[in-house]
Amino acid sequence: MEVPDILAEILDISDSHRDELRTWYLRHFAYYQVESIKGPVLYANNTVCKKQYAIRVGEHNRKFKIGYVYLGSLVPWNDEWYWSGRQHAVGRVSGDVMEELVGTFLQKQSRIAYRYSDSLRKKARNLIEVHYDNFVDFHGDDMVVFPDGYAMAAAMQKQHRLEYDAHPQEIIEEVMENHNLKNRWPSSSYPPALLNSITGVGVFFNRDEGQEIMPGFNYILQGLEKKEVDMTEDETVSIRGLIKSPEISPKFVEKLVEKHGAESVAEAFLYRDGKGMDCLHHALRRYKGQHYKMRYPNMYFC
Repeated sequence: MEVPDILAEILDISDSHRDELRTWYLRHFAYYQVESIKGPVLYANNTVCKKQYAIRVGEHNRKFKIGYVYLGSLVPWNDEWYWSGRQHAVGRVSGDVMEELVGTFLQKQSRIAYRYSDSLRKKARNLIEVHYDNFVDFHGDDMVVFPDGYAMAAAMQKQHRLEYDAHPQEIIEEVMENHNLKNRWPSSSYPPALLNSITGVGVFFNRDEGQEIMPGFNYILQGLEKKEVDMTEDETVSIRGLIKSPEISPKFVEKLVEKHGAESVAEAFLYRDGKGMDCLHHALRRYKGQHYKMRYPNMYFC
C-alpha cells in the first residue's frame, strides 16, 4: 500500500475523491509549455501527448512564464491539476529542440507517457502482441530456460535477426536511419552479471508488459520440484528472490507454479499454516503489490 492509498482510507472525503486520490501514483510527468495564465490557474500543453492541462498554482503563478517549458509531474483533483514535486524550468525552446526532448523522453520514459497518451499506449499494446507472437513462434513457449547468460543473449539476437529479415528492405532501412543502427537489427545490451550467469537464466514473455529475465533459474526450478522437502539454502534464497523481485510479475511466478506447485514457496517464506496456493497468493500480494495496479508495456515502439 502506497501513500495515496493510505490517505484515501483515512481522509474524510467522498468516494469519487477517494478514487481520484488513489490515482496519484500515476503522476503525469512530462514537458509542459505554458500557454496562458489566468489568475491562480495556468494553462499548459503537455508536449508529449499534445493535451492541455488546467493547473491550479494559486499565489505561485508569478513563478511561471508564458511560452516557457517546464518539466514536472501533475496529479488531478476536482477537474483540475496540481504540481507534484519540483518543476524544472527548461525555458523557451525551438520546435526542433522540443521534438528532440520529447523523442528522448519517449525512449527513456515511455511507460510514463502511456499513462496519459491513448494513441501511444495503443501502439505499444499492438506492438507487444506482435513481439509476444514472435517470441512464442521462435522459442515454442512464452517461458524458456537457458543454461547461461551468453546462451540467452545469443538466442535473443538470433530471434531479432529473423524478425527484422522478415520485413521489406525499405522498412529495415528506415528503422536503421531513424535509430542510427549500423546493423540490420538492433543489438541488445545486457548487464555483465546476467551474461556471466552460469546457473540458468529463465525468460518469460509477459503478454501485458514484455520480457522478464531471472538469473539463478536452476536453483528456482530445483527448489520448486522438491515441493518443500530438503531444499538447499541456494534454492530457498533463489525462490525468495523470485517472489521479492520487483521486476518479476505474478504471471511469471504463476506460470512456474502451474507446473511445479507452490509448496516450496510456502516453505521458503516459512508459512506453516494454510495450503501452498493460499501462501503463494499472500506472498505475491505482499511483495508484488505494485503489479496489481495499472501496468503498461515496458517497450517503446519505433
